[in-house]
Amino acid sequence: MIINSIVLKNFLIIPDAQIDLCKGLNVVTGETGSGKSLFVSAIKLIRGHRGVKSLIGKWSKKCEVSAVIQVETIDVELKEYLDYLSIDTDEYDRIIIRRIIGAKNICYINHVPVNKSVLEKLMCSYIEISSQFENQLLFRKSYQIQILDNSAIKGNQLKDYQKKYFSLVELEKKLTTLKESDDQARRDYLEFQINEIIFLKIIKNEEIQLHEQIKLIENKQKIIMLSNEIEKNLESASNSIYSAENYADQLKEIITFDSEQERISSLTIEIQDLQQSVGSIYSSLDECSDEKTALERYDAINTLLMKHNVSDSCALLAKLEVMKTEISDLEEIPKLISELEKKYQSLLKEANELAETIHGLRLSKVHALEKQIMTYLNKFGMDGVTFKSRISKNTRLDEFGLTSVKFLVNAVGGTELYPIKTLSGGELSRLLLTLKLINKDSGKFILFDEIDSNIGGETAVIAAAELKKSSINNQILVVTHFPQTAGAGDNHLVVERFPENSEISSSLVKVEGKDRLKELARMMGNSKSKEHIKAAEKLLNPHIA
Repeated sequence: MIINSIVLKNFLIIPDAQIDLCKGLNVVTGETGSGKSLFVSAIKLIRGHRGVKSLIGKWSKKCEVSAVIQVETIDVELKEYLDYLSIDTDEYDRIIIRRIIGAKNICYINHVPVNKSVLEKLMCSYIEISSQFENQLLFRKSYQIQILDNSAIKGNQLKDYQKKYFSLVELEKKLTTLKESDDQARRDYLEFQINEIIFLKIIKNEEIQLHEQIKLIENKQKIIMLSNEIEKNLESASNSIYSAENYADQLKEIITFDSEQERISSLTIEIQDLQQSVGSIYSSLDECSDEKTALERYDAINTLLMKHNVSDSCALLAKLEVMKTEISDLEEIPKLISELEKKYQSLLKEANELAETIHGLRLSKVHALEKQIMTYLNKFGMDGVTFKSRISKNTRLDEFGLTSVKFLVNAVGGTELYPIKTLSGGELSRLLLTLKLINKDSGKFILFDEIDSNIGGETAVIAAAELKKSSINNQILVVTHFPQTAGAGDNHLVVERFPENSEISSSLVKVEGKDRLKELARMMGNSKSKEHIKAAEKLLNPHIA
């Protein structure tokens, strides 16, 4: 992967600039405070880091960073992820990444809006940022083991292991959750409640029927008395209407009285129906169970309604189904736990075997790594330094396997080894640069932000030569104050600071020929000094006598 160009718009103190980069070693120089560090912020955005409003300049309410990136044949993972995102490169195998920071933070890849986490996943393996402030990373276990793995682990062994390890972590979480929910007391309680409801054999709306039944039983004598009185009155009325009907028949023979006679007859029929209805009251009373039985069942049902906090038997029967489902699920938990534990043990065995293999590879490469590191440290002026990677084996797996790595040094003589935090700032910078240079990966973009700040003199010349050598396989951008480093660059960019309406702005220019000599001379102390100009020529053309 190669970044062909970066465009900045209203970015910090840069109103508008296009930065063209070459494939090899790119160097950025400029006065202190001119804005060289903006490269770090810009590359972080391209890499998918969070955009903040403090990056917005004064010329607009938003800022933009975009990069034209050449996708090369060796960028297999990059191409696969682009395919996964359904994003195609252009006819020249390029993609354009745009980050817009403003009222909304927007991210595009070839005009396709994406989340910044997608961009970070796309670029994290291809863009590295190293600075003097990265020294703290040297103290982290993850960083130290990564350095060893760069030379010890080839292919996807570590990725395969970590996939298994994180699957184990997820299985542990599931097992913990299941075991916490595997409550025998809850199962027993639910079973008791379910059997209690089933035992009563409740039917829907039964409590309403029972209530009516109890009401009848409680008022039986009164119902009988009132019914008898009604029957007596209906019988008396029936006799009177019968007499009236005879009189109507006689009257009908004298005058027209048909309709009236029919109405009187209908009254007779209606009274007979009423007598039958009243008589049926007795039979309904006979069908009622005794009061004690009805009251006991009614109380039993209402006790369950209150116990389960429901309003009626329909809701109680619905809750019964819910409890049956819950107990069914609970009864499945032991089986699920057993299945997951088998899966966990099988995966644990696989992960352990792979972790053992990886641990062995690390052990086989650690001495070669120590030798490489000491060779570079000696080149960088740390003669006589002793560097060791102490490897120990853990009893439990972690995301790195079974291996613990601890970097130890001795830069003061003697045989005792000390943690690397005992090194000075300059020594840590040399160690960090060393660790970056021994990485034999290719096809990356690496930004070094003043990583040579604590290195000077002949060591700076050697460091510059090593950076130049590394740029054969990786595209490198170095922000530097050292003319030795700047002189080794294939492409030299200068950040220039100038006033604008009582405020400061910066611009970016590529320098060549006399302009580059002048910039190198400035870095040496005096851009107008003939001696410094001559020294700058010597840096660019070391074979000049």
